[in-house]
Amino acid sequence: MTARTRHTRTVPRFAWMLGLLLALNGTAHSADDSTAPWQLSLHLNPGVLEMWQLEFAGAAKSQPSQRFDGYQAYLLNTQQGKVTEASFDWSVRLRRPGYEVDITQLNVAVSSELNAITLRDQRGRSLFVADMPHRHQQATGLDWRYMNLRPSEWLAKRLGQSLLAEQVIGSVDLRGPHPIESKGNADCRSTTLWPSMAAPADIQLFQIGGVQAMRCQGCSTVSTTGQVVVAPDATLLNVGQSDVPWYSKFTAPQPPYNNDQHPMLVWAMYRIDADGGLHPLGSSGVKHAFFAQNDMCACAGDNILYRGCSDLYSRSTNDVNSLLGPRDEIAPQPTLWGRCGSVFDPDCNSVENSSGFAQSLFDRRLLVTESQMQNHPGASYWIEAWYVVREDSNLDNSLAIRQIIPTKVGSAWNIAVSGSLSNGPLVSQWVNPADADPLTDNQLVDTADGRLRLAVRVQDLGNGNWRYRYALMNLDYADAVFSGSEPGLLRLLSQIGAVRLTWPLLRDDANAPTWRDETGDASPSWRLATDTLLQVEATTALGLGWGRLLVVEFDSRFAPQSGNIDLGLGDGDSVAVSSLLPVVVDRIMRNGFE
Repeated sequence: MTARTRHTRTVPRFAWMLGLLLALNGTAHSADDSTAPWQLSLHLNPGVLEMWQLEFAGAAKSQPSQRFDGYQAYLLNTQQGKVTEASFDWSVRLRRPGYEVDITQLNVAVSSELNAITLRDQRGRSLFVADMPHRHQQATGLDWRYMNLRPSEWLAKRLGQSLLAEQVIGSVDLRGPHPIESKGNADCRSTTLWPSMAAPADIQLFQIGGVQAMRCQGCSTVSTTGQVVVAPDATLLNVGQSDVPWYSKFTAPQPPYNNDQHPMLVWAMYRIDADGGLHPLGSSGVKHAFFAQNDMCACAGDNILYRGCSDLYSRSTNDVNSLLGPRDEIAPQPTLWGRCGSVFDPDCNSVENSSGFAQSLFDRRLLVTESQMQNHPGASYWIEAWYVVREDSNLDNSLAIRQIIPTKVGSAWNIAVSGSLSNGPLVSQWVNPADADPLTDNQLVDTADGRLRLAVRVQDLGNGNWRYRYALMNLDYADAVFSGSEPGLLRLLSQIGAVRLTWPLLRDDANAPTWRDETGDASPSWRLATDTLLQVEATTALGLGWGRLLVVEFDSRFAPQSGNIDLGLGDGDSVAVSSLLPVVVDRIMRNGFE
């Protein structure tokens, strides 16, 4: 096997000293005090402002954002900035009920070592912080984009709500002549090594730094039926032995696949009740990735994620209409996007169509109903994120979960992260495949068209009664049919996931079977089959799509033993999956007759 090459970060001593000075003092003063132009763009999320009752008013005029559909933008320019610092006139009045802060100036302090900027007012008080930048290397200076914008702790307290310091209220772009960049700037294309059997790709999702309610449809101080949009931050690392292409959609065909291949990010949310019941609460559409930062290494930002380098996507970039598409345009195994006929190219002319992002701010988002996060004592909540990468050799480390704590604050939702990240799907947290508990089981179903997991937890209710809880997670299985060819004419005609679960058990031997998916209890996407055996079948052509979870529960008088459950797949085949299930005693004895 080819030895792995890591692009090691090197920082000259002079640059390191300047970076340290910058981190300590906020700015590093250059000997050149000549004026230079700066540009600052603030894109504010009206959904967050509405939930937290924030209002920007005053003389400064906003306009519709050209980058974030539905956002309002302030575009600021100055010719009075020095090489390492800048001030912008910005006359706004920031209000919450009973609180008000006047702002007439924004002073920008850049910290390259911390990958963040601080925006201070005319008196030097910190107003906002912005971090997680997409740092584009420019010969003329600094170019940071898509930063998360949050109120500072000082401003949050002045506005009467300390939790505001944890809320991303929008996004920030900053361009200027700043000479210091802590990240590498090497051109690593000369050593590019594409994925192969000898040099497999392996992308690890290693951080979910924050999770947020981005807006809510129908929320109020007393509502329970509002629909909350949830999005996470996500950071990944190339731990494989090859470099991974990361081209934005509609880029001209590039190696190694002669297309505009790029990874995609999806996320989902779950609840585990105090009694062990598992509830899928919602899932996102597909976030099309578009640029690799190449942090933690010497390589410049590029449309390739190099070995040993990391990348990030902030929750603000995960809320951009033009980057979000439907899951059913993607075949996750081997990660092919049917661009022809997609929402971004409905006329199949290989030119991006604006209809792709002419959607409401609640389409293709992870939507959770408020009642699913209220009045569930002892429940735990989880976010799951997954980078779907072509030829990724390790599915489990591309997936990750982290516990979250949702709390309603007035008409807003605060979502705090808790504990540390764990790789793998949530279903393997619910039932650990390595667990020796005789009342649990978790089996991987590996097919030529993708993978699924079937997990079960059995509970002894006493008095000879047992509760059976099954969770079927479709990881990346899809029976997909394509026409045309890459790069521009590949069309996904159809795809079908899992369509059926059948137990070797009469329906009468299962008491009150129920089922649920992310649409809720007794989902209309599933039904009990009119068969003598216990069978739950899909009512839609798609079945259980990839990255989604189905839960089936019932009680039985019969104790668990090992047996096979029949899993029906979209290609018309079925797979016998070993699991725990009720085993009926001699039927002539079960009613007490001898």
